[in-house]
Amino acid sequence: MAGGNCINPSREGQNVCHIGIVLVFAAVIGGFPNGEGHMAVLVQPAELLIYCRAATGTLLVANPMHIIKCGCGTGGCDERFAVYQERYLSTLKMMYHS
Repeated sequence: MAGGNCINPSREGQNVCHIGIVLVFAAVIGGFPNGEGHMAVLVQPAELLIYCRAATGTLLVANPMHIIKCGCGTGGCDERFAVYQERYLSTLKMMYHS
């Protein structure tokens, strides 16, 4: 894959991702008033707070504590993660090896 993807872009793929994000925001912000909508409707802080709390709760319920610490950067990553990654990669290779 030459350009990578928007999650982990290569150098030349970063510009494409940034342009795409700007186009999405421009389409929403420009198209909403064009359809005679009020821009104030798009700003909903209470709804954003509900989504953030639901996402945080889902993260806490779905993952063990050492994974949460690893993702937050508080030192939960240790040699166990490398073992999981090695086993995952070997399993993935086994699936696609003929």
